[in-house]
Formats: sequence, C-alpha cells, structure tokens
Amino acid sequence: MIAKKRFVYCHHPTVFYKSSWYDWKFDYKIGVFSILYKYLFQINIKKNNAIFVQQEWIKTEFEKLYNINNIIVCQPEYTEEITTDKIALNSHKVHFLYPSFPRTFKNFELLFDAIQLLDDEIKNKVQFHFTTIKDNPHKYAKYLFEKYGTMPEVDFKGWISRKDVLKLYNSVNCIVFPSKLETWGLPLSEAKAFGKPILAANLPYAKETVGDYEKVSFFDVNNPTELAQLITDFVNKTIKFQGNKYTFDTKNQLNDWNAIFDFIFKK
Repeated sequence: MIAKKRFVYCHHPTVFYKSSWYDWKFDYKIGVFSILYKYLFQINIKKNNAIFVQQEWIKTEFEKLYNINNIIVCQPEYTEEITTDKIALNSHKVHFLYPSFPRTFKNFELLFDAIQLLDDEIKNKVQFHFTTIKDNPHKYAKYLFEKYGTMPEVDFKGWISRKDVLKLYNSVNCIVFPSKLETWGLPLSEAKAFGKPILAANLPYAKETVGDYEKVSFFDVNNPTELAQLITDFVNKTIKFQGNKYTFDTKNQLNDWNAIFDFIFKK
C-alpha cells in the first residue's frame, strides 16, 4: 500500500555537524550519523507533502541542501517551569551552570580550557557546576571526570532529579552553554524562564532559541580565550551583554503537536 500523503519530522541536526576523530573516539555513532544522515534524509524527501523541522535556521539549510520549499517550522512545546526553592551554595563564590548530558559535541572542553585560562584571582571566586557526569558509565563522562574532576573550580554532579535541577537553576548566577549542535537547546529556554544571565555559543540554534533577551552574550565555540574573558567580566561585574533580537516570519509556523496534526489532516 502506498500512502497518498506523506510527512516527515526531521529532528536530528547531525547532518550539519562535521565530526572529528574526537567524536569517533568517544561515541562513534555521532561520526556515523554525521556522515549518513545527509543521505538518509534525502531518500524520498521530495515525495513528502511537508517536512517538519524545529527551527528556522534548519529550514533554511534544508532548502539549500535538498532544493525543496515545503518545509514547516514546528517549535518544540516548552512549558515554563520554575521554582523559588534553592540549594545551598558557597555564598563567597560566583556560580556557573552547564546543564547537559556528556556528549562530545556538547563542547565541554572549551569551558574547561577557559577555566584554566582564568587569572588566579578569578579562579578563587568561581565555581562551575555540571550535571550527569559523576558516576556516569558513559565513556566520555568517565573521561571528563578523570581528567577534570580534581579541578577546584569544578563541581561534577551525577544524575539529579528534575526538582533539584530547577533548584540549581534558581541558585546559580549564570548559565553557560557552549554546545556545538542542538535541535533547540532547552537549557537556554530554561535559563530565560529564571531570568538568568547567559553565555552561549555564537551559533544560529542558540540565537533562535534565546530569542529576544537582554542578558546574553555569545562566544566563538572554538575560542576559550573569548569565553574566559566573558567569565572574567561577569565576575568583575564589568560585562556588557550583547543582547539578542531574533525575528522571522511566523505566519506558517506551528507551535505544538495539535497544530501539527491539524495541519496534516487538513493537507
């Protein structure tokens, strides 16, 4: 049986990622996906009535890559969830949080390199918190813990509850997000919900997710010196946030699953 109408939801952005030996070493699937997805996506892609993607920048890249014009942006549903509760942190420190699962494209090393570039005076004033790394059997997580776990500025946490993650958001001073690849970048939305200052990757996904927001600055994902300077400026309270404005045509954008199914049934 051949379907009269076809739709595909392209969620994985690895097609736009250039893997390195580092990715192959710690998670070969990332390398495989970065090579194969470009070709897997193009199989019968032009036979679809519509292709759904999560962000405008992905839509633009798909249009260029596959020469198609029936792509619909469907932003992921995000329900704002905050708390007034906090966890006890050293009040004499400035606290930064990178909430992420340890994958190589998450670019943890950039942040560790930036920390090591900080002046001793700044190092004594900061604490960086990372989730899901401690006691994680994943190969890359074990590598990070063994290599960086003794740094006095680093606090590696294990798996913590959603409730405690929200408390951590509410307790820290700044969110850092250096990831090289995301379909959305949920921690950026969560940081905004808490009104936290953000230091984020200077990439299209981050700017689109952050949207209109004043307390954000962006850095080159390959430049630890630039990030170290932003951290220093933040600690010294001399930072001048770049801010972000992101606007695009939303007339054909869908914003939840109900809207997607309504579109499919009416097509």
